[in-house]
Amino acid sequence: MDDRQFWVRAVRASYGCELRPEPRGAAEQLIASDPAFWSGLSSRLLPAIDGVELHDRTVRVDLSPGRKWQGRIEWPARKIWSRTLNILRLLKAAGTFANGIDYLSWKIERHSGVRIEPTERMRRHPRLAAWGLLFRLWKNGALR
Repeated sequence: MDDRQFWVRAVRASYGCELRPEPRGAAEQLIASDPAFWSGLSSRLLPAIDGVELHDRTVRVDLSPGRKWQGRIEWPARKIWSRTLNILRLLKAAGTFANGIDYLSWKIERHSGVRIEPTERMRRHPRLAAWGLLFRLWKNGALR
């Protein structure tokens, strides 16, 4: 694969660990926005990684079976852990700030395009209501 494809895969994996959804093609857009930066990053960073070779913008990843197995375990665990932390952070924000539920709803709508109108009950009990709001957002496809 070329170095651009390598970085697209890396950014997609990183986005996959986030709670907020990024639109399809966001990784490709990011890499395409500044190819010189990513090419320079490739030439400086990739040769320093064990099991990764870079020759004329072609990246070859040759990991041992143990490293491959480790990655298959660690990435799903990282995804669960980071999403859990994001949910806890959002729940804290919902109860800490004035109109926290409205903020939470707006923030998720901004990233996903899915709008859920908070109820008055949600506004009175933001920490309890945040769970329901998050469930409704997940059900409507706002959280992937």
